[in-house]
Amino acid sequence: MSAVSRSRCLAALPVPTPNPLIHASHLDSLDKIIAAAKNKLKLKKSPLFVSVDGVPVSSAELFFAAAKDGSLVLVANDPFPSLQDEPAPLTQLSSSPRILYHHLPSSDASSAAKNTVIHLVFSSAALLQAALKRPHIFYEQAELKGPLKGVNFPTDSLSKWVELVVSEALLVSQTAQLDVASCDPSKPDTAVLDPQTLFSAAELEILGLCFGHGWALEQGSGKLRQQPQPSSSIPQYLIAHLNGDKSTFVHEWAHAVFYLQPSYQAVCATVFDDASQVSDSFKTHVTKELILWNYSPSVILDEFQAYLVEGPATVFGKRWAVESKALQTLLRSHLGPIPAFDAK
Repeated sequence: MSAVSRSRCLAALPVPTPNPLIHASHLDSLDKIIAAAKNKLKLKKSPLFVSVDGVPVSSAELFFAAAKDGSLVLVANDPFPSLQDEPAPLTQLSSSPRILYHHLPSSDASSAAKNTVIHLVFSSAALLQAALKRPHIFYEQAELKGPLKGVNFPTDSLSKWVELVVSEALLVSQTAQLDVASCDPSKPDTAVLDPQTLFSAAELEILGLCFGHGWALEQGSGKLRQQPQPSSSIPQYLIAHLNGDKSTFVHEWAHAVFYLQPSYQAVCATVFDDASQVSDSFKTHVTKELILWNYSPSVILDEFQAYLVEGPATVFGKRWAVESKALQTLLRSHLGPIPAFDAK
């Protein structure tokens, strides 16, 4: 949320899309959203206006027709608010991210394809969120507590997310017995569902980049099948960030190396468990801090190394700067070279 000026206040609110089966019970949600925004912006009498992904809406029915998971909902006291410090509407930007590929070294030539990282650079936070918010939340198993600046996950997690979205949609469709014409006459109890209708254009672009634009789900197993293509072009890991944000790129790159290089992961584990390098008090502090930052205890080691590699040395507090600096130097020496790219 930001306040452009007293007369041009703006609130950006994440709003999940209700299940169509309980749509009617959410028709008062638009009023609740406006009430919450008035409270947050400290505006009691000013009229407020709502837009979804840059499109004005004036009723609950229009709101839920436009909103979907990952939508950017703006509530402002100006029908055409100044977005000086906000991402431009998706329709005004080139939606496609810049695409780079990086290949981590491997001692096994046959596994080189498994060390490919696809690197996406987005021109705005709105575009990054539209493309990757849902699979990011699925991988992290936690809702966002702030703006989405960067994303990282193995593409295997992306395929599992696709399979889950489709299987849940199919279950809802079958349970509600929606649209009888969509059923296969030879299998009356099996709904024929086009998986690609369940994802936004931005999400479909990401899926095409990772799995080929001919990806599909296998009948019976429901597993995602990649489009046949040379194995060397199939990325195993995805990282993404905003244009010019080199710091976040370094953080996400550290996650990719941690996942793809067992030797580096082993070094991190050894260092973290070595009381002569990471004091018990520092380890306790880091663990509590990362949990407060909404990270699961299962990823403490991964996040510990990524934040140290990214820096600054004061990331976990000035009290620990000397200890962090020594660990940062050590981990960076084992991480290997960080790819150079034009951050403009």
